Amino acid sequence: MKINKGYHILIILILSVLFTISLSQNFIQRDFLMKDENIGLTSNYLGDFSRNITTPINCTTLTYLNGYIWAVNLDNPKQIYQLNPSTGAEKLHLTLSFDVNSICNDGTYLYVSVGVLNNNTIYKLDISGTILSNIKITNISIPTPYAINGLLWLNNYLWAAFASSSEFHLYRVDPGTGIAKLKLVLPDRISGLTYYGGFIWGVADFSNAIYAIDINTGEFVEWFPVGSGVGDWGITCNSTHFILSDYNNEKLMFTRIPTKQGEVFVKYA
Repeated sequence: MKINKGYHILIILILSVLFTISLSQNFIQRDFLMKDENIGLTSNYLGDFSRNITTPINCTTLTYLNGYIWAVNLDNPKQIYQLNPSTGAEKLHLTLSFDVNSICNDGTYLYVSVGVLNNNTIYKLDISGTILSNIKITNISIPTPYAINGLLWLNNYLWAAFASSSEFHLYRVDPGTGIAKLKLVLPDRISGLTYYGGFIWGVADFSNAIYAIDINTGEFVEWFPVGSGVGDWGITCNSTHFILSDYNNEKLMFTRIPTKQGEVFVKYA
């Protein structure tokens, strides 16, 4: 059967319209999925360091308070430095009578763990370094020897990351009594803690990664890599960037937190 030329053109036009509608629906569906799914992407925002700053010390554990980074000095862990986050310059430093292994703040005061194995004491300090009180963490169960490698203040509780050679725990501690109210068993050793977006984030220095930790289960739910792992010990957050210490190179590293559509961390699996 011979098809009329005009009829043939009409068929082509109809098919073209149908194809265009189908393609449009496909793009709409893909856009919807991108908004809802946590897709592992590779870009210069996801774990790459947007800038570094030089510091006067090799920093280990970090916390961010009143627009400044507070960092413990690797070479003299009795010292806590207050650093300018733009330049890395020292504003002041405190010298305590004991070594510090981890640090956090509650918006006003500093909290530090003692850099001695099997020591459960947390000291509360003002920003002049004066000891205001101490908290003895109780109701924990972890093999010895162990250390407190990370601290975080969140929702009026202290969170403390304990690590032994075989077990890794995260405890939620009542700061008034020192009693551990919740124990989460972690799949890796965590050093340094911060909070962002509903998760606790910690440095797994053995795995060269930063993990987001579910605060109800202890599961790792998201992550981003941090390269070779040299010096990746301390982490803090200023709401726009994660800030990490590199304790072998006297610098702090900044990586921007994804906020735009399509920018995501890698889902942990």
